Amino acid sequence: MDETAARRIIQDHFQAAGKDEIAACEIYADDAILDFPQGRERIRGKANILAFRTAYPASLDFEERRTIGCGDLW
Repeated sequence: MDETAARRIIQDHFQAAGKDEIAACEIYADDAILDFPQGRERIRGKANILAFRTAYPASLDFEERRTIGCGDLW
């Protein structure tokens, strides 16, 4: 994947997050792991991440300020 495509996928993710969780979860592989180190929560699998994000009680809004990465790491 080239840099432009990677940046677009990340932008799409954060534009959808908090509004359309199905679209926001498209970025995840089926075996993704979402870690919250501060609380030691770990959510395994795209389906479980979607369930968590759909049930999350707070309203979320993101402002993307910077995206960094290269190759397969973003």
